[in-house]
Amino acid sequence: MVRRYLRLGISPIVSTVLLILIIVSICAVLVTSAYRMYTTFRSQVIEERSRIERELRQSLGVLLIRADSSIDKVTIVVVVADYPVKIYAIYINNTLVSEPNIELPPFEVSELEVDYPGLNSGDLLNIKIVYEGGRIEEWATAI
Repeated sequence: MVRRYLRLGISPIVSTVLLILIIVSICAVLVTSAYRMYTTFRSQVIEERSRIERELRQSLGVLLIRADSSIDKVTIVVVVADYPVKIYAIYINNTLVSEPNIELPPFEVSELEVDYPGLNSGDLLNIKIVYEGGRIEEWATAI
């Protein structure tokens, strides 16, 4: 009795089907990850765009600066454009003098008053206001 050894193996049809399934699953993973990267990037771009638009629309202008050496106070009169502006800090001669963290309403003229000890008549002051839309820098002379 001759014993026939059975060949154990996978038929070409089954191997082709398995290969196709592997390729399809790899493509699905690639497409899914590419789509996720695209949506993440797109949402970041939209968020950054809206932040930049908001910053550009905010505008602050200085109308008047009065530095009174007799009372050591600096008064800054500002005007706000058509969007509210949040003021973060006020610097005088590169020294932080106030962190008001206030929001000024649109189309308003507002007065900001800060103490600046040691102010002498004739002093030249470099005043910087840092707000959500950027910063503004002006010069004034104490009286």
